[in-house]
Amino acid sequence: GVLSMHTPSVFFHDRSASLALARLTNDYYAELARKHPGRFWGFAALPMLHADAALDELTRAIDRLGLQGIGLGGTIGGYALDDPRFAQVFQEINRRRLPVFIHPMGSPADALFRDFSIDVLLGFVTDTSLGVLRFILSGARDRHPDFPLIMPHLGGTLLYLQGRLDDLATHSAQTRPPSVYLADF
Repeated sequence: GVLSMHTPSVFFHDRSASLALARLTNDYYAELARKHPGRFWGFAALPMLHADAALDELTRAIDRLGLQGIGLGGTIGGYALDDPRFAQVFQEINRRRLPVFIHPMGSPADALFRDFSIDVLLGFVTDTSLGVLRFILSGARDRHPDFPLIMPHLGGTLLYLQGRLDDLATHSAQTRPPSVYLADF
């Protein structure tokens, strides 16, 4: 089993609180993996709104604790994954070829659909799809092509929409259709 936070991007605006939660989480995953060798892996939580702390925690979680990848949300504190504030962290993830698990975070609009659990049934897969598609279309995936990108929920809606996305790419400035990237999922 692979352990990762349900709300994976530690996005408190307070730097010390973000780092403390990431460390607590990562230490717990590492301890479970040590107690049950071969049964658990862990994907590190990072305080992504604080790039220096995220880089330090990435190094600690992977090199010292032995975690095997990174868990992130489809958005981080209201920012898209391709936001320049995250570029250094993605450069290091890419350099190390660490798997990145993208989990839905939900959006403020989800509150409109909670009465019927539509936010969970459809909103989460859409949230993941939007985050990953933006990462692809913005060119961030081209800048960071060397790490595995893992999407839950059967790839969200992206695989279903693959043909439409490729049609969009032929009518825009995209050099490669999204299906080039989706083949990896």
